[in-house]
Amino acid sequence: MELNLNCLKDLLLTVEKLSTPSNPVTFIDKSYPGYQFDDAYQNIEPLSMYDWDTLLSTAELAENAGLLLKGKASPPKGYELGQLTMDGYDFIKSINNDTKFNKLKNFVAKHALQGIPTLLEIVQLYLNSASR
Repeated sequence: MELNLNCLKDLLLTVEKLSTPSNPVTFIDKSYPGYQFDDAYQNIEPLSMYDWDTLLSTAELAENAGLLLKGKASPPKGYELGQLTMDGYDFIKSINNDTKFNKLKNFVAKHALQGIPTLLEIVQLYLNSASR
């Protein structure tokens, strides 16, 4: 599975902005029969630009990397995202502007990095070297 860094950034920023423990961000598979926009979180920008598989795989990668607490399925065909972890907040802080994020994306592409744990280690090394 290929990591979509734009989706990861958008997912984490959306959780940071909108999610609370009592009202987590939930995204819905728009292809599910009977899908309706009756929930404000079903049409979240910028998440609505990603397909279901990309969102779900990115959420699972973020959970496995420790950026998000474990989410859960939200019937009939949705996914409720977990809250950000401290590592998630640190990751957001490390890519907080477009210049840093674009440099990171170029660096990752150049070195063909795909896994989030590796990416997190590289982000920290990259940021430490860039601040010198």
